[in-house]
Amino acid sequence: MGVIELAASPRAAVMAARLVKALPTGMALRAADILARRAASQVDSPVVRALRHNQAVVRGLPIDDPRLDQAALTALQITARGYVHLFKNLGKPTETLRSCWKIDDDLVETINSYRERGQGVFYTGIHTAGFDQVLITLGTYGYPVMGLSYADPTAIYRFQNQVRINSGVTLLEISSQSLRQALRFLRQGNVVFTGCDRPDPKGENLIFFGRKARLPVGHARLALHANAPIIAGATCRTGEGTYRASLVGVFEPEKPGGNDHFVIDLAQRIISAFEVFLSQHADEWLMFFPVWDL
Repeated sequence: MGVIELAASPRAAVMAARLVKALPTGMALRAADILARRAASQVDSPVVRALRHNQAVVRGLPIDDPRLDQAALTALQITARGYVHLFKNLGKPTETLRSCWKIDDDLVETINSYRERGQGVFYTGIHTAGFDQVLITLGTYGYPVMGLSYADPTAIYRFQNQVRINSGVTLLEISSQSLRQALRFLRQGNVVFTGCDRPDPKGENLIFFGRKARLPVGHARLALHANAPIIAGATCRTGEGTYRASLVGVFEPEKPGGNDHFVIDLAQRIISAFEVFLSQHADEWLMFFPVWDL
């Protein structure tokens, strides 16, 4: 079994979490770096190929550019080190989590301003470093938070989802039933959270970095049905094990309802808003599925 396949095993992931907890932080980080280098050396694996392809588009490089090897390695190192810090901090006091995994004041204030008016908020982000940490931190503000995850997740995503649930986040796999629950949740003035950059065969063709990509639009459809604003936030590293979530934009539903034209237009405006941030933090985009056709 290769390193990447091993990382996708729930049993191996649980064992790794226990090992990280037991090891000194420095030793755990060194082990994470070794695993990342071994994973990056599997150049024909779907994960490494997807990382190189995604980085090529974001960076505007040809797919055979040797700099993409380092880009893939960096993404894997950031991912592996991120899990070390995630496992080390889980269960620590709220003050510790908020100091390590900070949400900018203007983002918190924006969420608060809507909730004080009894309005639900749909928070959407992209899978950059700190994505999980911020989802967990959101729950420390006393918001009822519901996360929407992809149905039929891979083994590593199932484990990742369990970490989120154990941290107090209500997490539902996307289905017709869970979307109805999320709609009620929004209408009750709560917060729904999901990513919008993972490719979705059932999504729509949106323009992302000048190229068509089939991406999810369910967040836009749900927000329009609930007449709820979408807050776009993005995360990045601020140091070793520390992350920050910043406000990218606020999108008010101009035409509440489910008209496909307005759904696609809203989803397009949201994904376009992330392009500048992603260009500045390309190293930290941890997307392991090919967003564009290979």
